[in-house]
Amino acid sequence: QVPLLRATITPFIKTPTNLFRYGVKLTPGMNLLQKEYWNAIKGAKGEAEQVRAIGQMGLGIMASSIAGGLWASGNITGAGPSNVQQKKDWLAAGNREYSITGLRADGSRWYFELNRMDPIGMPLTLVADALNLLHHANHSFSLSDMRTIAAIPFLSLTKLMSNKTYVQALGDAFNVIGDSSTDGIQSK
Repeated sequence: QVPLLRATITPFIKTPTNLFRYGVKLTPGMNLLQKEYWNAIKGAKGEAEQVRAIGQMGLGIMASSIAGGLWASGNITGAGPSNVQQKKDWLAAGNREYSITGLRADGSRWYFELNRMDPIGMPLTLVADALNLLHHANHSFSLSDMRTIAAIPFLSLTKLMSNKTYVQALGDAFNVIGDSSTDGIQSK
């Protein structure tokens, strides 16, 4: 209802939202939780949308499989260690979050950051984080741990979203708006 806010804030909300939604469509399993995608894959939105949804599922499965192979070979990183000190040490050693990595001919490591590769980067980074969480769980999973296993993609998604530049920028914008309105209220 406020044209100035619509013109200045909407682009910063709409674009990240669309990137996120499309990233979810490319993430196997998570895409089935999206009503729009579910209707498309069932054929409720027509044959063309069903074919598109099947293609998105195939692309997501392929990207996730590649991420699994890269993780197994140590060539993709997620968020890194959860422990604060271990994370500092990990970053100080030259590691980078959410990156594909490899060795140069001289033995040094190169990194290609996936953070700005949305929406196709989302399934890659979610798989890397999920596999890291499973790997560092410190026990083998039984049937009673299925809730924990089911929660891993959502924990990964939370970590991933907190690292996105556009989410941080949006939070900063709301903080500025909140701070300036609070200052005005306090001075009265």
